[in-house]
Amino acid sequence: MTTKNDLLRALQRESLTVEQLCGRLAVTRTAINMQLKQLEAEGLVQRRKPLQTGTPGKPAVLYEAAPGSEDASSSAYPAFLLGLLGTLRHRFDDDQPGEILTETGRRLARENDLPASRDFNHDGQHHHQ
Repeated sequence: MTTKNDLLRALQRESLTVEQLCGRLAVTRTAINMQLKQLEAEGLVQRRKPLQTGTPGKPAVLYEAAPGSEDASSSAYPAFLLGLLGTLRHRFDDDQPGEILTETGRRLARENDLPASRDFNHDGQHHHQ
């Protein structure tokens, strides 16, 4: 099965239409469109001006990887974050790394106009359901 990462990697190499993506990845048009919508919503893919082919009908839209999208599928981030968490645990007492992560998450949410999570209460503890 083709993943969003396969589609993103193809678009990082070159701009492609839905039809071209279907051919390259051997996936249905429906599957490509669904994954493209998700990648667009995540800000990883963007549309370019439609291609004028000279034939009547709706022009084909080119899709391309958004600037910075190459970082999204990097395997370096998990390793870096695990190393950082290990360092935080080593340097601080038990509660501080969790407090730092909660504060960071809330700050990032505010800066990106994301709604506050209902999964956490005011003292940063996770609610178990």
